[in-house]
Amino acid sequence: MDINLAEKCWHRLCLMVFLAEYSVWYNIILCAPTYLYVFLTTWPKQYLFIYGTHAYLSFLLWLYYVAPFGYGLIFIFHQICYFLKLRFIHVNNSLENILKAQRNDPSINRSTELLQVLHKHNQICITVSQFNKFWCFQTLMDAILNSCTVLLMIYVSFFTTIALWLRMFIGSFAVICFLCFGCVFISAAFVATQVFIIYLNLIFFSNIL
Repeated sequence: MDINLAEKCWHRLCLMVFLAEYSVWYNIILCAPTYLYVFLTTWPKQYLFIYGTHAYLSFLLWLYYVAPFGYGLIFIFHQICYFLKLRFIHVNNSLENILKAQRNDPSINRSTELLQVLHKHNQICITVSQFNKFWCFQTLMDAILNSCTVLLMIYVSFFTTIALWLRMFIGSFAVICFLCFGCVFISAAFVATQVFIIYLNLIFFSNIL
């Protein structure tokens, strides 16, 4: 991995850490007071201290531990996909340089250079396969959880009789959950796009030969 690729990975990692921390603090600062207000206004008075306090403390523990875990998985997955994307781009650039050199001087045999590029491409594909084995279950569980969460928030936002500001607040979280999980699909699509570009370049290279 060259220095330019490492710097890009580092800059994206810093951005993902910032977004993860911002998302967690957004949950803590906005959700905690809002749900406290909901508990105080809707919980039966006779059970507020006995059961309501425990329910609210459990919610705070969930917010503190589960929310960073959920957001962290998404941003880590995006960072991994971004790293794989940069590696595929590096291989694709090397292949395009070989294509340009072959077009300029067709008399030189560049099979050795092509085999080296294909060897790098094969190593990256093995890495992608290993990541797929690890992430397939995590992304499936995250998809189920996020889908249920978004559907519940949409139902609360449009089909309940709670206060308008509260429906707008919960609806904003539905949008955030949708965007966060959409980041998973977009990140995987970036990697697939680079693989397809390499496939097209190989077809062009075979036509030239």
